[in-house]
Amino acid sequence: MGGVFMEKLNGILGEMKGMSRFLKERKVEQKIRLIWPTIAGKLADELRVAYFRESVLYVSSSNPVWKAEVAFISDHILKQLSKTVNGAHVKRLQVIDDGEVVFPSRQSKRDVPSGDLRQLILGENRRRIEAGMSLCNECQAVFTHEDCCVFCRCSRNES
Repeated sequence: MGGVFMEKLNGILGEMKGMSRFLKERKVEQKIRLIWPTIAGKLADELRVAYFRESVLYVSSSNPVWKAEVAFISDHILKQLSKTVNGAHVKRLQVIDDGEVVFPSRQSKRDVPSGDLRQLILGENRRRIEAGMSLCNECQAVFTHEDCCVFCRCSRNES
């Protein structure tokens, strides 16, 4: 009888530990959602917080180009998150397609363009130039409507 009771108790405690981790991750996710516009700046329109799991922050975008470009900005975003969200321990930033996440405001998944990544990037760069954007004068890596991107502007403000 004691063995069955201990087995059930261990099962309940195991479920509680899993639920505890789940709740902690949701709290961190909510903190990140609140400060995301400040952390990401104008990129918050392109990269939206999807969810936070096992120290990875998943952000979604309808633009597949961001999967390649996030490597250039993830270190900066992770540093800002570690300063702002105590105990978040976000170790990695991962971009996923909007179609992989169901947003309350969107009823259907968006179609993601397919094709050669180089062609997609060139097409996106053309779209940005046509929209009046140009490369940041300081880093020459991020398209912006201003002379300086949000990342270079942030690093100047930190100095």
